[in-house]
Amino acid sequence: MQRGADEAMDWGHRFYMKSGFTATMPDELVELWVGLTESAPPGGCSIGAWPWDRAIWRVSDDDKAFTGRAARFWLAVESQWDDPSLDDEIRDWTRHVYDTVTPYRTTGRYVNDVVESGDDVVRSVYGDAKYERLVALKCAWDPDNLFRMNQNIRP
Repeated sequence: MQRGADEAMDWGHRFYMKSGFTATMPDELVELWVGLTESAPPGGCSIGAWPWDRAIWRVSDDDKAFTGRAARFWLAVESQWDDPSLDDEIRDWTRHVYDTVTPYRTTGRYVNDVVESGDDVVRSVYGDAKYERLVALKCAWDPDNLFRMNQNIRP
């Protein structure tokens, strides 16, 4: 199972993704997303919704850095393509679809699904309180910012 998507996700493809959490999956959002799939640019563009419960809910949101444990669904817009001339069109479509979730989103994002970077982005992943707690931990354990790749939290 672990290698099931290796070929499709092989190095060299272009990829852009946005994801977030929501407490509800209202009919109007589902209908909107179904309509937006019809406007998807060429390539491998998808919209997904996964139930977010059971073991995830068993751990308190305050007990881990990961934010969003109380959400009911993880929503993702994933786009993969090879032609560089489609970069703007596909990224714009992905952002547009993700923006339709804004009224329903809860705090937090799954950090491994965040392609943008910057302090504001990282803060949006963890929420203000956890971000400040992580900054304090970073100052104590990594004041030189050795571990700074991906979604960096600056000391």
